[in-house]
Amino acid sequence: MKILLLGDFSAFHKNLKEGLCELGHQVTLVSHGDSWKKISNDISLQSQYKGIRGKLDRKYIRPIKLLPELSGFDIIQFINPLQFSQSFNYNGKLISLLIKRNKKSFLVAAGDDSFYFKFAPNMKYSPLPTSIKIDENNRRPVWEKKKTIRWNHTMANLVNGIIPIMYEYAQGYKEFSNLQATIPIPMNIKDIIYKENVVKDKIVIFHGLNRPGFKGTAHISVAMDIIQKRYPKKVETIIKGNMPLNKYLTLLNRTNIIIDQTYSYSYGVNAVYSLAMGKVTLSGCEPECLKEFNLESSPIINILPDVNQIVSALEDLVLHPEKIPKIGKTSRKYAEDLHDYKIIAQKYIDTWNNS
Repeated sequence: MKILLLGDFSAFHKNLKEGLCELGHQVTLVSHGDSWKKISNDISLQSQYKGIRGKLDRKYIRPIKLLPELSGFDIIQFINPLQFSQSFNYNGKLISLLIKRNKKSFLVAAGDDSFYFKFAPNMKYSPLPTSIKIDENNRRPVWEKKKTIRWNHTMANLVNGIIPIMYEYAQGYKEFSNLQATIPIPMNIKDIIYKENVVKDKIVIFHGLNRPGFKGTAHISVAMDIIQKRYPKKVETIIKGNMPLNKYLTLLNRTNIIIDQTYSYSYGVNAVYSLAMGKVTLSGCEPECLKEFNLESSPIINILPDVNQIVSALEDLVLHPEKIPKIGKTSRKYAEDLHDYKIIAQKYIDTWNNS
């Protein structure tokens, strides 16, 4: 098949593309590279110009110029309902045009959107818009705006199928008849070298700084500070972000414990990278998450937006470091079984063909 993957915020589509190519499909990945992450793509939506000219080119002119290259595919898959400029209904008009110019279209439910935030109040905890307002410069989330909600609903009905990657996103779209079965996050396991998770001088604990309001960094950073002060000779804590993907993975490689996020019932792409490397991973992994994947257990240590609970989870590992290599080995096996890019790519092929 000839497949167009549009948008990438976490290397999700990058890993899916690599799996699809392994299965013999022709895949084109189009994205902005997600700013400082510098995620690789085939066609960049970034502009060669800078300043106002560059902004206008990136948001309006370049996408129009690329239309011939974004047409005629068997499958077009969008990573998010907002791919282009939000001004003048431009985003909706361009996505509608792309849906018409390609045979089948799909929306991945994989991040912030109106239906996720609509469902969020039903959970015990979540990155509600009020939390994001406080942590991220008091900006009103775009997903609360009426025009965005209307467009999100329109697009969900326009595409052939909606494919969620985890429990929360599936719940958000459950009213739609074109909702498909949840498919786990793809990861190119072959390219990620597994090494035994051995503690050397200190246990290295890392949290990637990215969207602090959504990830629950306020809770995580306090917990890490407490552990650092309580066991200064046993641990090294690192909170760092805004780095290209390759540098992020290099840093990840020297750590023992990764703290992904704490507001989510489920876990994200960063956690899957961590699992594949054999790291001890703290993230969302509630019973609802396991049930969505038809699993009974997971090596992921479920954490809550609760400083004391996070401290307790970390302290148990610090006081029992012999657990770390064992959990790391189980983590790698879990990633291989559930997230292998070729297995996941085939699930997408089957979903696309049957929708």
